[in-house]
Amino acid sequence: MDFTDIKDIAEGLRRRIEFLIDSGITAVPRAGGRKGAGAEACAAGWAVFEGTLLEAAAFSPCGHQGWKGVLFAVFPLGKAAILWGVPVSGQTLHDSPFGVEPASQLERMLEWLAGQLKSPVPRVSNPKVVLAASCPEAGGYSDAGAATACLGALEPYLKDAGGVLLMGELATWAFLRSADMGEARGRVHKADGRSVVATYSPDELVRDPGLKKAAHSDLKLLISACSS
Repeated sequence: MDFTDIKDIAEGLRRRIEFLIDSGITAVPRAGGRKGAGAEACAAGWAVFEGTLLEAAAFSPCGHQGWKGVLFAVFPLGKAAILWGVPVSGQTLHDSPFGVEPASQLERMLEWLAGQLKSPVPRVSNPKVVLAASCPEAGGYSDAGAATACLGALEPYLKDAGGVLLMGELATWAFLRSADMGEARGRVHKADGRSVVATYSPDELVRDPGLKKAAHSDLKLLISACSS
C-alpha cells in the first residue's frame, strides 16, 4: 500500500466521521469480538442521538436489527420545559413514536400552558429530541437504563428552565428515580436546583380520560413553580 492509498482511506474516514457528527450521533458503541463466533458484536454501551424527531428516523445504534431505546421529546415553554419520554425501536421511529391522539392531547396541553405562561406554543410535529439506545447483541437492555443515559444530553435543553414537567414514567424515573407515578405526582420536587413536577403522559390521558383532572392540577403546580 502506497502513500496515495493511505491518504484515500484517511479521507474516507474523515468524511464518515463528519457524516456521523452532522447526523447528531454523539456516542457509538465500539464493535468487539464475540467469544465463539466468527462475526463481530457490539460492545455494551449507549449510543446517544441529539437532533429533531424527523432526523432521528435515520438513527441506528449499530448495524443490527431489533435494537431498542428511549426517546425524550423536549418542548420549551418560556421558563418551563416539558419532557415526554417514550420507548422506541427502529420501526417506531419510522412510523412516529407518538400516536395521533396522544400528539393532539399534548398539543392541547401545551397551548393551555403557553397561554398561562405567556409563551409561544412549542412545535409538536418536529420537536428537539434526545435518544439513547443499545445494540441487541450486547444484551442487558432496560428502558430505565436508556432513560437515565439520556440525562447528560438533555441538560443543555434544561439549563434556563426554572420548572420542568416530566410526562410519563420514563421521565419520572430518569429525574426522580421513582417508578410510582401516584407517589411522584401531586407535588413539586427539586432536582439539580430546578422545580420538577411529574404528571401522566399524553398516551395515558388518552387511554384513561379520568386522569385529566389530576394532570390539570399538575400543570397548575408547574405554573406556580415557574412563577415563584
